[in-house]
Amino acid sequence: MSSTPAVAGILENTKELDRLRKEQEEVLVEINKIHKKLQSSPEVVEKPGD
Repeated sequence: MSSTPAVAGILENTKELDRLRKEQEEVLVEINKIHKKLQSSPEVVEKPGD
C-alpha cells in the first residue's frame, strides 16, 4: 500500500505535536505561577538599575 509511509509520517508528526503541546503547557503553567507571584507582591520586580 502506497499510503503507509504517509500514515506513518502523520503519526510521527502527531506524536511530535503532542510532545510540543505538553512542553508548552508546562511553560505556560510556570508563566502563570510567576504572574500570580508578581501580582501578589509587585516589589519583587527588578528595577531597571539592578
